Amino acid sequence: MRSMGPAQAGGIALPPLTPGLRNLLILLFALYVLELVSQNFLGVPVALLAWGPGSTFPWQPVTRFLVTGPAPPTSVLFMLLAVYFFVPPTLQMNTRRELIEIGLATVLGSTVLAFVYDLAMPHSYTAGYSSLLLAMVTLFGLRAPDASVLLMFVLPIPARVFIWLSGLTAGLTALAFPGRLGGDYLGAFLGVLLWWYGRGPGKRRRELAAQGRQVERELRRFTVLQGGQADDDLVH
Repeated sequence: MRSMGPAQAGGIALPPLTPGLRNLLILLFALYVLELVSQNFLGVPVALLAWGPGSTFPWQPVTRFLVTGPAPPTSVLFMLLAVYFFVPPTLQMNTRRELIEIGLATVLGSTVLAFVYDLAMPHSYTAGYSSLLLAMVTLFGLRAPDASVLLMFVLPIPARVFIWLSGLTAGLTALAFPGRLGGDYLGAFLGVLLWWYGRGPGKRRRELAAQGRQVERELRRFTVLQGGQADDDLVH
């Protein structure tokens, strides 16, 4: 049985800094520092790992998640903050099998759509794990839609709003950066939705709703006659 985390209890609180979460944050921060040092002081091009226009290296669709590209330090710090807040409830609210399926759906969706967009509009390249964070936020909104989240630690909003915000972000990114970057964001968002409604709880809810409608149709076939025993009825 999965324990109830802060998201399921009604909102996102400061999660405890477990050894695993701490090591993940240190690893991501160390990769970013290594990227800066390699590119700015050692002359090692990050483009070898990022997935950009004209790139033909087979490892780039995978290694693009390990580099942030031109993202400024403030964006990377916000990404690390999102990891700190959303990784614990994601692990708590999903089984290991679900996490594997969600991860595959997200990565495949983002990669395939980025490749399709690049065929038509090769204008941008994609790097970093921000699209995976967008998918994680979307999943949180689907899992705990009634949870109250303090936006900027002040304004409480229901978690279901994150679904719409994630979709809006993915859609605007696809319009603002036609190419691999836009396809990356939009594909990650659609990948989570396809898993949710194709294999996840959304599919089960749809099946239960269909069963409920079937039961209602069956009940309408029966006519219920209301009334009681008349005063002049004879009882033998």
